[in-house]
Amino acid sequence: MGDDFMKSALDRAMERADRIQVPEEKIREMEYRSEGERLAAKFLREPQYDLGAALQGLDAKKAKYISKAMESIFLQNLVLPKRESDLATNEKAFTGLSILKRDKRGIDQARQQLQSLGNYYTQARKQHHEQLKAEVERVMGRAMQQQAGMGGGMKLNVEQTAEFQENWRQLSARLDAEYDKALTQLKQKISAME
Repeated sequence: MGDDFMKSALDRAMERADRIQVPEEKIREMEYRSEGERLAAKFLREPQYDLGAALQGLDAKKAKYISKAMESIFLQNLVLPKRESDLATNEKAFTGLSILKRDKRGIDQARQQLQSLGNYYTQARKQHHEQLKAEVERVMGRAMQQQAGMGGGMKLNVEQTAEFQENWRQLSARLDAEYDKALTQLKQKISAME
């Protein structure tokens, strides 16, 4: 009885799955997504890769889906600059987006907006880091003076302390969340461009 019940439950599930209709558009999109992702990754990795030439060789129906997947990869690669390499990656992603999008002026404006956002982000991180460092130095210096009666001549490396690192992690997370929100809005704006 148990096997019959399981078979019938499995059969019913398979019948329901057979009735689910996946739109042709979605099937095509899924079919060409990996090709678009592969082309975008190749473009981002290889400086000499000619993305325009690769796209010209595609038929119009296929190109639509491949371009959509590529756009998604390029948008994912737009990040707030935490390292020097992030600036180069952002620039390469914008180059890819300008190949895909017709609104070249809009892409250029978005590039400038991300550069400005990145500059503000970098300045804010640096400023908050220095303020936190000074505050922790002041508090720890005062505590050491009271505890040991030491003079002010001893230099502390507060960045190595657990207190500083925990406070910096929290502060960094808040800054990232604030600026990531602006970055997400910029990505949505780019995505809406023709």
